[in-house]
Amino acid sequence: MSLIEQYRMERERQQNVAEEEEIRRLRKELVPKAQPMPYFDRPFFPRRSMKHPTIPKEPKFHLPQHKKIKCHLSLDDDLYTQLE
Repeated sequence: MSLIEQYRMERERQQNVAEEEEIRRLRKELVPKAQPMPYFDRPFFPRRSMKHPTIPKEPKFHLPQHKKIKCHLSLDDDLYTQLE
């Protein structure tokens, strides 16, 4: 029984050491470092892209002519005829 417990304790200790090493490595990577200065002696001239613009599939704003909803103002038409 004690051999199994010793094995388990040793494995947990190794796992803790590995986690601490990983944390130390990640902290070292997170240290901010200076960025090199850009070269201003060579101006940047952007070039037009050679790709065609994308054509969206959705949402479809164009409705077919037969599916367009037509507005009928029957109540308003009666009001306008009475006012005239």
